[in-house]
Amino acid sequence: MRARKPRILCLMQLPPPVHGMAVMSDRVARSEHLRAHFDLEVLPLRFASSLEDLGGVSLRKLARAALTGVRLVGALSLRRPDAVYFTFSPVGLAYYRDCFYVAIIRAMGVQRVYHLHAKGIERRLGSRWGRALAAWAFEGARVIQMSPYLKHDVASVVSNEQLTFVPNGIPVITASREHRVYDDGPPRILFLSNMSRAKGPLLLLEALEVLAKQEVAFTATFAGAEGNDGCVDEFNARVESSGLRDRVKYVGP
Repeated sequence: MRARKPRILCLMQLPPPVHGMAVMSDRVARSEHLRAHFDLEVLPLRFASSLEDLGGVSLRKLARAALTGVRLVGALSLRRPDAVYFTFSPVGLAYYRDCFYVAIIRAMGVQRVYHLHAKGIERRLGSRWGRALAAWAFEGARVIQMSPYLKHDVASVVSNEQLTFVPNGIPVITASREHRVYDDGPPRILFLSNMSRAKGPLLLLEALEVLAKQEVAFTATFAGAEGNDGCVDEFNARVESSGLRDRVKYVGP
């Protein structure tokens, strides 16, 4: 008789909107390798409709969060997964929303696997109640981080035995045509990410300002969706003030 594959409930953020965590979660959900070894069920976390909507609070988001909690109780009660794979958010108000989901999973006695795509836990340990909440949330859970360099963020509440490191990867793509290097002009620099401060476009722009002062030839294109932190406004203002308008362009998402 064929053995039953372990049943995993995936509580994860999926696009839209498009950002790193959502893209990598989508690859987990679609992974043929994982589905060959596990019975995956996906319960999507979708609270924002755009990057500008991330981080804000609204009645619509609160209603969706509550409905997701009800669906989580139903999935845990009816299908009894062996574990919950959870893209736990360590930042902003989403942290407290996700602690609510942790309470549900713990109450149902199901093993938890957190995949952390950002850091922020360390900043929550400054108060006694903050440390207690983090310790409770991570107690008994397995934790996946993207790099050992992020270990310090959870070191106070997560043991080495709980931790696993899995770098983000990209699909293997077979090139359909020959790739060539062109030398018919100055180097072309591409920034391809969401235009938020945390992604570093202003840092790259600062480096380009240094190159321009040293009279190094280049052109640079920044492509990515606009966030809600004023990054694009500051970027455009600095391009103008530094005289780089003819060499640096932001082309949108």
